[in-house]
Amino acid sequence: MKPKILNFGVDSLDVRTSRNRQPSAWLLEQLPQWREHRQAFYEKPKGWKPLLVELPEIGTFRVINKNGFYEFHLANDEICDIRIWNPENWGAAIGGETGQFYFAFASRFLQFNGTDAALELMERAVNILMGSQMYIGSSLPTNLEFTRTSNIDLFCDIELPKGISYKDISERFSCKARKRDAFFDAVGTTALEQAVQKYMQSPAKSRHKSGKKSSPLLNNKGGDSYAELIAQGSGVAVTDVQKVIQTQRKMYLALQVPEAPVSRVLAGGNRVMQTAYFGRFGSELFARIYDKDVSLNCQGKEYMREIWTAAGWNGTNPVWRVEFSLSGDFLRATEGVNGLPDLRPIETALAATPALWAYLSGTWLKHHKPSKDSNVSRWETSEMWTVVQGAFNQMQPIVRIQLEPKPVYGQVMAQAMGCLVAAQAMHESPCYQRSIPIDPETGEVLDPTIQFNNLLFEALSSPEHAQKILEKAARYGLDDLSDTAYRATVRSQHLALGRGS
Repeated sequence: MKPKILNFGVDSLDVRTSRNRQPSAWLLEQLPQWREHRQAFYEKPKGWKPLLVELPEIGTFRVINKNGFYEFHLANDEICDIRIWNPENWGAAIGGETGQFYFAFASRFLQFNGTDAALELMERAVNILMGSQMYIGSSLPTNLEFTRTSNIDLFCDIELPKGISYKDISERFSCKARKRDAFFDAVGTTALEQAVQKYMQSPAKSRHKSGKKSSPLLNNKGGDSYAELIAQGSGVAVTDVQKVIQTQRKMYLALQVPEAPVSRVLAGGNRVMQTAYFGRFGSELFARIYDKDVSLNCQGKEYMREIWTAAGWNGTNPVWRVEFSLSGDFLRATEGVNGLPDLRPIETALAATPALWAYLSGTWLKHHKPSKDSNVSRWETSEMWTVVQGAFNQMQPIVRIQLEPKPVYGQVMAQAMGCLVAAQAMHESPCYQRSIPIDPETGEVLDPTIQFNNLLFEALSSPEHAQKILEKAARYGLDDLSDTAYRATVRSQHLALGRGS
């Protein structure tokens, strides 16, 4: 049989929303109860029960304790999560371009309802949570209103005559993952990975002295990590290992091929390859290819088999998922639809999905037919990957642009101090003074040094200077609420709640 696409689309969608509007009367009425409920958890966590709130015409949500930067977290596993910035401080959220809301839509909702329904639901929720126009003093704010994509996962499920092997991963894929891609995580990632590798390199007998037996893989996105053993000497709490890392088990970094394009491979106890990651998990762009059928029971997504059957699946052939995870930081560094340099606006991102897929499956990651050429990237595209490339209606691929590199702090400070000294020397030199600085009130001749310091203070304290700092921080990706960093926070919370990554 030939490979066949059974399903494709958007599997994950996180959106930031900003509006120049006040909190609604309904939301303000809820705040005291939500905060009292949160305080009760801190005082007596054992007797604490989830608080349920009904969003009219949307659904019932659980009120979860404060998560990250957004004060309130409303969760519905079937629909979406809504994170709400402190309603009494929405002005700061707008000014920092973080948005008052962070919506994370559930995979199941997107599968059965689509992205248009997700955006309609989001607008209904915004209208429930927001009221009249926001005023600052007597004026309306001039901040930009937006609905931006913070994270989007594009996928296709492909039926294959046989599963993907280690040989496929190690020898037939080419990937343009950037080595400098950052890995964001709330725990000590490097220390943890080193501890895992050290543990796996130890003799098998010493690994089993603790009496622990090899347990079955929990799912193909993670497994039992021998948390206590791995945590020893790594500087990482056992609870953090259990919550965030469910991927390190017997086959962590199973491929001992230094030049392999894959960054991580996971396998079951029978050494059958189940998941391969391309690019670092948590970076602005990474891909994973995994045996989707194996994971369905663990993920509670048995309904996917009905979808595949309706598309012609025979019920026995392996079905693998090819999935690309893109953060808003990646979408900001692209050129695509109508030449726009920023694909984060939600309508633009969704319209550009075919162009994004064309780049991701046609340039960034490819699977090839074997050849005698020593350069894998020059090999002919395989039949399987040709089918993958055609999953979405094709468009001209996007072009990835190079963002401004982050400077070295010490060098920047040295340059800044050098420029200040030169500017002050010129300011105080008679060669550059065109007139004598005189205080208009006292008539005294001003000290050139004091005058220079006053000019510097006025420049640094101006609103324009503060805005330039925000813009520069965004260009360098220095914001703690950058899409890539916050997406990692959201994923770790999902793992901790047992809701997958």
